Amino acid sequence: PVHALSTEYIFDISIASLESFGLNIDLGIIILTFNDVMDAATINADGITIQDMAYASISNRYTLQYSTTSTLFNGYIFTINVGVPDLNIIKENPEIATNLNSTFVTLYAYTINDVFGRDVHATTDENIVQASSFS
Repeated sequence: PVHALSTEYIFDISIASLESFGLNIDLGIIILTFNDVMDAATINADGITIQDMAYASISNRYTLQYSTTSTLFNGYIFTINVGVPDLNIIKENPEIATNLNSTFVTLYAYTINDVFGRDVHATTDENIVQASSFS
């Protein structure tokens, strides 16, 4: 049999998206898992909003302002260290992130890029992601 090697390069045109996320409210850690390799240097935690449900009222959603990532390398999984001011505001709201059923996340497209420099697919109220783990 004859074996031929392909010389055709197919560029990755898929847009990366958030697959799942977990929140450890006690440790102040959010774990984001994507369906594609993401660029660790591009993460902006201020693009992450925690809310109690899709289409949450303004009082039941909070966008991070004082949080950072501890993930240094490109990959699928990223750890966000929730800053103390952010954590306190979330904990003070009796509707947000009190259990698995009240923990959802949305992401702005600028939150992180894939390794080709493309924004992540925005996670909005229409395609909101519920926490897969909560502690």
